[in-house]
Amino acid sequence: MKSVVNNLQKAVFKVLNSDTDLISEMGAEKIFDHQIAKVNFPYAVFANWRINDWSTDECEGEEHLFEIHIWGQKSGRKQVQSIASSIKTLLHDQPLVLDAGHLVNLRHQNTFINTQGRTRLQQTRLIFRATVEL
Repeated sequence: MKSVVNNLQKAVFKVLNSDTDLISEMGAEKIFDHQIAKVNFPYAVFANWRINDWSTDECEGEEHLFEIHIWGQKSGRKQVQSIASSIKTLLHDQPLVLDAGHLVNLRHQNTFINTQGRTRLQQTRLIFRATVEL
């Protein structure tokens, strides 16, 4: 199971890091697989990955629910929302190729936009659902 998670994340990471428009909006090397303490805004982080069994009588499979969080400074609400829109467009219904398993589909499910308490930092959370045949 671990290899499918890593391969799916790797494929998503590759798509996001190869889009010149997204990189020009965010800056280079601004997509991470864990929260970074000292990095300039805006940036994106993979978060909250959940895996469910999606097997049928014919094949084994997994459903992956994962989030991508986009963080921005206090005055960056419009920018964070623009980045989220770009990421949604780059991933929703795209036929990513995995090193292990076969991606059946990848769909955007939800977007949450909020301002973080006292810090007033801007955050947008994108939730995606991917189904993978093993």
